[in-house]
Amino acid sequence: MQKVGKIPMHSITRFVLAHRGLVVLAWLAAAVAGAVTAGTTTSRLTASVSLPGQPGDQAANAIAATYGNGGAQVPAVVVITLPAGTTVTSPGVTDQLRAAFEGARVSPQFRVVDYATTGDPAFLTTDRHSALALVFAPPTGLTAADPAARVPAAVQAAAPPAWQVRVTGLTQLAAAGGGGNGSSLLIETLLGVVGALVVLVYVFASFLAVLPLIMAGVSILTTLLLVLGLTAVTDVSVIVQFLVALIGLGVAIDYSLLVVTRWREERAHGQDNRAAVQAAMLTAGRSVVFSGLTVAIGLLALVVLPVPFLRSVGYGGVLIPVVSVGVATTLLPAVLATVGPRLDHPRLRHESAASRPWAAWARLVIRRRWIFVIIGAVLLSALMIPAFSLHPGEPQSAAPLSPARPLKPCTPSRPAVSRAGFSARWRSSPVVVIPPRSPPGCAPWTVSPPRSPRPARTTGAVTPP
Repeated sequence: MQKVGKIPMHSITRFVLAHRGLVVLAWLAAAVAGAVTAGTTTSRLTASVSLPGQPGDQAANAIAATYGNGGAQVPAVVVITLPAGTTVTSPGVTDQLRAAFEGARVSPQFRVVDYATTGDPAFLTTDRHSALALVFAPPTGLTAADPAARVPAAVQAAAPPAWQVRVTGLTQLAAAGGGGNGSSLLIETLLGVVGALVVLVYVFASFLAVLPLIMAGVSILTTLLLVLGLTAVTDVSVIVQFLVALIGLGVAIDYSLLVVTRWREERAHGQDNRAAVQAAMLTAGRSVVFSGLTVAIGLLALVVLPVPFLRSVGYGGVLIPVVSVGVATTLLPAVLATVGPRLDHPRLRHESAASRPWAAWARLVIRRRWIFVIIGAVLLSALMIPAFSLHPGEPQSAAPLSPARPLKPCTPSRPAVSRAGFSARWRSSPVVVIPPRSPPGCAPWTVSPPRSPRPARTTGAVTPP
């Protein structure tokens, strides 16, 4: 009889072995469903880091609801450079600038804020040789194409041929800095799989090396399926997909490695296959459950934070270890009981005792423990040094370019960012919503385009009609 408070691993394993075909089919169906819906799951994730209920979020929502653009959507910055000898104050140039920047309004949902609409000289260089406009595009999904991609060609077509048009902005800076060529989630996961496979081949020296990877794949895909269901009831941050794929890969492989190693040891001691599976689950399986629950509880603390995107990270953090534990304690023993001995072939290395090199290393560390403590502390300190030079946050056009990761010289963003003479006001100016002072019971307030010809230190104000 199981004691109160103990995990009934014997009963769980006995049920799994009695219905292993059903268990395998159930996990296979979940993994296939997760793979089929992976694209949908990714498209429903959000990159928003807003704080609901805060004034900034309320203003952003009001702007987006009224205009169909802006709000949390960062604008593209269109820069027009005039030919030599021509300035904004030259005859007829202001009207031409207005017409050229109006070309950025490639659809009714776009909004343009520039010198012509505000009269603010912050949109001009000090020599009046260049002008910029902020182009607010409608919000798009995470995986959608940049809606401002058509803007450069549209502005160039509306401008005189001799005028030079460039586009920059946070989206363009991120792409120009190499973000477009960065590794995707799939590539990152595949790199992790290759590295893990090398280690597993060395450890098992047989086809068993692929088994922990299969368990990791099932765990990740099943968790993504659960994340899809989660997106139906709450916003889930894009960070969760990386958390599930990369942390899930390590956790699932680790749990499978514990169980499979223990199973091999039991078989090496003369146990038949079924008994070896049961013995492995009563020992390593229980350790896996406690380990997974510990990880899940640690990440569960994020769920209570009042920040939605961090809460969603907590949801994903809870799901992946729990699913990995479920796979390691149900699917893995079912597979080992069915095809385990066949996978443990060819057994290129038979070890009935501890590895001599590793045993010698362990004795050396224990004998010279303080020396190794100092060495470890020095190495960890050296690894911490780069953290002090990190600059987290969005790319900023006003920030100096890093020599280690400069902008590509041929991208449209570089001339726009490098050109001197623009006031720093437009880079840090807020968008202001001015609610009406209406008595209770009146019609709900609305917002309209800015009316002030010279808004002070703003890129636009949203005011009641």
